Amino acid sequence: MDDRSLFTMLSMVKGIGSWSVHMFMIFSLCRPDVFPVSDLGVRKGVKYLYGLEELPQSSQMQQLCEKWKPYRSPVQQIDPHQDGHQLQFVESVKGIGNVGACIRNQ
Repeated sequence: MDDRSLFTMLSMVKGIGSWSVHMFMIFSLCRPDVFPVSDLGVRKGVKYLYGLEELPQSSQMQQLCEKWKPYRSPVQQIDPHQDGHQLQFVESVKGIGNVGACIRNQ
């Protein structure tokens, strides 16, 4: 089942919202290209990565992160406040067009 159909089907269940569906798709189904643009943590991460003054809106995030397709799911796991390996990962993501290449080379 494609991501859009799965999202629509699961969202119909009372009590399951977009955040829950996105996290299920990322962490349980290991879908590689899920990008929850309304997630506060993801918005903060994009703000950090691009040095933005304010949190980006959904449309701005989609535009900024278009080049990460089809590997946008791993970006959710970046913690910009953590030292060491993850911070190095964040720095490498800033200049690449394919996040998946960076993930596979870890």
